[in-house]
Formats: sequence, C-alpha cells, structure tokens
Amino acid sequence: MSTSLPDFLETTSSAEEEDTEEEDTEEEDIPPPPDWPPPPVIPPPLFGVDDSIVQWWAPWMKLLERPIVSPARSLQPMWFRAKIVAYAGVNAVMYAGVQWPPDHLYDLKTQSEFPDRVPERFIRSANGKEEQDAQLGTCVSEEIPAFWIEVIANAV
Repeated sequence: MSTSLPDFLETTSSAEEEDTEEEDTEEEDIPPPPDWPPPPVIPPPLFGVDDSIVQWWAPWMKLLERPIVSPARSLQPMWFRAKIVAYAGVNAVMYAGVQWPPDHLYDLKTQSEFPDRVPERFIRSANGKEEQDAQLGTCVSEEIPAFWIEVIANAV
C-alpha cells in the first residue's frame, strides 16, 4: 500500500511557496494607473431634510432642454417657498435647460407640487420674514440670482 498522497493533496514547504510567489510577482508587468484628473471636490451639503428654503423656480425648468431666455411674465422664474423632503445625493443633472456639473440634489415640496429634484445652486435659506409670512409654493422674491444672469447670457 502506497503512502503517497494524490497530487492535489501534496504540500510544499513554505520556502518553495515563497520562491513561487516571487517568480509570479516578477513576471507580472502591472501598468501604472492612468493620469486621471482628481474627482471634483464637493463641499458638504448646505441643507438638511425639513429645512425651510426658497427655490429659484418656474414650471418649465425640469422639462426643457434649453433655458427660456425671455419668458412671458407668467413663466419668469422667481423665488418660491419650499421645504426639503429628502436629500438625493450628488450627481450631474439637466435642469432649467442646462447640464449642471455634479452638485447636491434635494427633493423639494411646495404647496401643490409633487417633490421636484433640484440642484443646490437653485436653493437658498429662507429668511425669517419669508419663513413666517409665506405658505409653501408662494412667491417670496423676484430678485434674479447671479448664476441665472450667467445662464441667460450664455443661452443667447
């Protein structure tokens, strides 16, 4: 009766294993990683769930592929009172006819709308008067934000 083990049960000494590992490592030519640009640095989100905010909004913003440069008065974006119902993470998004770079996204609720997913640049904190005097979905200001002036200038 033979005392030899089948090949798959044969053991090797640790010295033999080390030699084999060294040989394998030397044979592999692992290319260096490509020179990819670093991911954009995105600061922490400015808002949290249940925060009262105002949103730069018009009914057409989530639907169009390009911004309306000179909308009729009834379609002009304005600051509306809203509430954050969910934080939706960081992503690039098409909104208001512009492809925006990665930004914090929030699901917002107004008085009569289903939640709308909005980039952080379209949101600002509600000041005390706006928070007390206005119901959700109410226009609180027509002041045009600087980023929107740039959007319109680039769309012309």
